[in-house]
Amino acid sequence: MSLPRAQIEHRSCRGDDGTGLVASLSGLLIFLVFLLFACQLLLGLFARSTVSAAAYDGAHLVATRRTGAAHDDLAIQTEAEARMRQLLGTAGQQAEFDWTGTDSSWVTVRVRVPAPRLGWPGFSRSPSIIERGAHVRVEAVR
Repeated sequence: MSLPRAQIEHRSCRGDDGTGLVASLSGLLIFLVFLLFACQLLLGLFARSTVSAAAYDGAHLVATRRTGAAHDDLAIQTEAEARMRQLLGTAGQQAEFDWTGTDSSWVTVRVRVPAPRLGWPGFSRSPSIIERGAHVRVEAVR
């Protein structure tokens, strides 16, 4: 006894209903997780590069305007910190600067800034603080 062709095709498709939807949604979810990871990575690299550039610019500013007097050096460092905060944008409001190691021949600055994050808090494994420094030689006219 054979069944009509329409009933055979109908029975064979009944168990696979909706499987394409499940696979598509899981594929989309995996894609979005990788996209979030890539964006977080790019944002972190950009932030580190920006902090490094701001630290170098601040140290270079102090090295080129130095006079040798202690009160002048402090005023120049304050000006350089204001310039670095401006370069860092909104992250510059929370930036910390350390001028330890600066002497008559070298200007050294360390900049600490909170790292930017995308997504949920604690989702990223990147460090929570970006710390970069610059070491610039003071050029003197002879």
